[in-house]
Amino acid sequence: MGIKELVAQGTSSFAGSSADRVKNIEVAAAKLVGVVIPPGGTFSFNEHVGDVTAANGFEDSLVISGDTTAVGVGGGVCQVSTTVFRAAWFGGFPLQERWNHGYVVRWYGEPGLDATVYTPKVDFKFKNTTGNYLLIKPVVDKANGTMTFQFYGTKPNWKVEAAKPTI
Repeated sequence: MGIKELVAQGTSSFAGSSADRVKNIEVAAAKLVGVVIPPGGTFSFNEHVGDVTAANGFEDSLVISGDTTAVGVGGGVCQVSTTVFRAAWFGGFPLQERWNHGYVVRWYGEPGLDATVYTPKVDFKFKNTTGNYLLIKPVVDKANGTMTFQFYGTKPNWKVEAAKPTI
């Protein structure tokens, strides 16, 4: 399958999040453990995480709705999509669908490095163009309030360079 080394990773911080937000982060991340993307395949966040509902283990927490903050089921799920996005972005994978939040969110640090999702209509997708399988490994570190997504496979022969955002 060609899964032999770390290909890319992305990290974000959720330090100081409420217990409900952390629970939602853990639930969403757990749904991505062991996901394998075939060569030429497209990863869809919504396909793997499924409906963000109480019935699927998600709790009420703060969510972004348009350009406002409100209480809703699944607050914190975008922390997970943002972190997967960072691994894909810094790994040089072609993005097929990515939406930013209505305003800059302090949890996500630099503007432009976030990816919002809202099942089923707003998704985050990227394509595996490495020619080998990619294995996704989420690491949630509650003690330090960080999340990292690691992509394992075979390192491609491209180099990724990213400039700081211009505001």
